[in-house]
Amino acid sequence: RTMAIRLSLLLLVMAGVDALLVPRPGALRGATRRRSPLAAEALTSEAEGVKRRLLSLCASCDRGFAASREERARIEAGVDELCALNPSEAPASSESLRRCWKLLYTTAADVATLNANPFLSVGAVYQDARRWPVVVNVIDTSPRLLGLAPPAAAAGLETATRLNVFTAARPRSTQRVGLDFERLEIQPTRLLGQSLDLPSLGFDLPRLPDDLLSSAQTPNYFDIRYLDDELLVIQQASPGGLFLSVAADDDFPPST
Repeated sequence: RTMAIRLSLLLLVMAGVDALLVPRPGALRGATRRRSPLAAEALTSEAEGVKRRLLSLCASCDRGFAASREERARIEAGVDELCALNPSEAPASSESLRRCWKLLYTTAADVATLNANPFLSVGAVYQDARRWPVVVNVIDTSPRLLGLAPPAAAAGLETATRLNVFTAARPRSTQRVGLDFERLEIQPTRLLGQSLDLPSLGFDLPRLPDDLLSSAQTPNYFDIRYLDDELLVIQQASPGGLFLSVAADDDFPPST
């Protein structure tokens, strides 16, 4: 009988030890979200390799305007691979988002339509978020005929206009940012090789009511698929399209 009592006590102690060793419900889920330093370093190294490959592919296709079907497929496969390595769990509220981004590649029909204009050629395209929650979409344009001028004469004929679209940003979730389009401004910046300091021409855009800005039904938003201090990948809701951009704070003056 004494032996039976001892055996029962031993079983109770072993059960208690097992209870301490078995994680509570949800503990394993939380542990999988926290990467070890070695795992995080390996993912960063893998992401850097994918980024270098993407930058090389984008450099040869003029931001997607001149991309062949095969080039688009390779770039978008690389984007999917990179987005699986996204280091930011809540990019919509990250400080890394609040900088100036220069477009490297897009599939957006609205930008492609601008570049198909027979009279205008699209230059640099930026998204300036340094004055958050104000986000300014910037598009530089120039007369397409200037592209036909001899290089020696092109500098003296350089003429450019900048389009600024002012929006108010509002995070809707950890990855989604809603936008309210507020104002469009058109600013001539150069004429026949000379810099211009002229006031911009602009007008206010119709604004959505506040209750609609946070509504899931409003299509004015983008989802952040990848974000670090150097690279941003977003998916535009309407009219749709992928945007891949690099940080360009040093290349672009702060918006006013």
